[in-house]
Amino acid sequence: MISWLKFYFLGFFHDGYGKQAEARSALNLALSLALAFLFLCSGITAGYAASFGVHYKNAEGFRSFLYDSFAADNPQSIGLTLTDGRLSAQIDGAESVNTFKNADQTDTDGYRLIVDTRPAQTTFDDFVLNCKNANGEEISYEDYRKLPEQGKKNSTVTMTYTGNTLDVSAKHSQYIAYLDKISTGADAEYNADAARAYGELKHKLSSGEIPQADYLNEIYILFAKAYYPSYSQIEIYGGAPTLRTYYMQAKFTADKDKYLILLDDVCVCAFKTDKGVRVDFGSYFNGATNKTITGAGLTAEEMRANLDGFINSCFKSGAGLSFLVHVMNIGKLIPLLIALLLILSLVLFGLGKALKLDCGSKFLGSVKIIGGYLFYSALATFVAQLIFSFVLSRNTVFLITQITLASILVVRTAALIIAEAVRKNKSAQI
Repeated sequence: MISWLKFYFLGFFHDGYGKQAEARSALNLALSLALAFLFLCSGITAGYAASFGVHYKNAEGFRSFLYDSFAADNPQSIGLTLTDGRLSAQIDGAESVNTFKNADQTDTDGYRLIVDTRPAQTTFDDFVLNCKNANGEEISYEDYRKLPEQGKKNSTVTMTYTGNTLDVSAKHSQYIAYLDKISTGADAEYNADAARAYGELKHKLSSGEIPQADYLNEIYILFAKAYYPSYSQIEIYGGAPTLRTYYMQAKFTADKDKYLILLDDVCVCAFKTDKGVRVDFGSYFNGATNKTITGAGLTAEEMRANLDGFINSCFKSGAGLSFLVHVMNIGKLIPLLIALLLILSLVLFGLGKALKLDCGSKFLGSVKIIGGYLFYSALATFVAQLIFSFVLSRNTVFLITQITLASILVVRTAALIIAEAVRKNKSAQI
């Protein structure tokens, strides 16, 4: 056991121990790969978490934006309350706030803001369909529906979310008329599943099982599924295109560095520090303490302190999701890391044969030797991740991760080859 410990933990620093990898089990290589993956994931996660407080403190523009939006002493200030993991917003004269829609409208320091705490499944987007026939000519969706099947296959239909709220009651009579039509067995568009669901909804309304508002929403959802083209690849939050999907897409079309999106159960945020370091996170409000964050009855100082605590708690709540993101990102590096190991092993193997060195005579042995350097290479990268997280953005730290790990492995491999060549040359002169 002591012999193995010396080999595993001193092999990086001592060629004599490191070269033992050739004769030892390949399980040591597997262990090194596993530990390297753990170090790399943990380093960027720990650095990201440990540095957040520092970055937030150094983001004067972002904090000013928060205070102006939620803690200002004016009617435009938005009240926020957390209750059982759900956020509710008190907005003067409106149901939501969305500064993404107007390219010229931003909040303090150029930040964009979305606040909409209505249930995602009941806030539908008034989307637009763009249809083109086989000749590339724009046609209406009604004309598209009249095309034969082959004509539809040669045509295109694209859906654009507008960010405008759809009033499901405005065209309720049209939805009902269409559902009545396709529920008739003799109709060319007869839809047995839709007819059954439609009948159940009417029964639930008449029996008092669902209120009128829910009935209107469900009728629209049923209509949309039957009438419009499939949107299942786009919409994941509700039975029909929702504003939630629009909100989640909006951050990709505006300034990606400065925004805050607050929904009933989700916070998505990106800000820049005074030194230009980008910080972003997303989280749910699960486990959040019931609290009035901003609003009447609180002083400006109390609201600001509450906002600071709220943003920090949102960041902490997203730690699990953040770790999964890091695991997936680091996982993408594994094929590149293995490729680098194989390339360096091939170099060691080739030079070992050519120069008749005391190591690298077999390719698998070369792989195991280089693999033995992974532990300390990843450990050093872990330390670098922790340090650089305080001064650089996460994307930059991820790039540094790749450069640091690869550089250490290349330098250590070169050092082994040079040292072995020198030793070989000295023995030949004796």
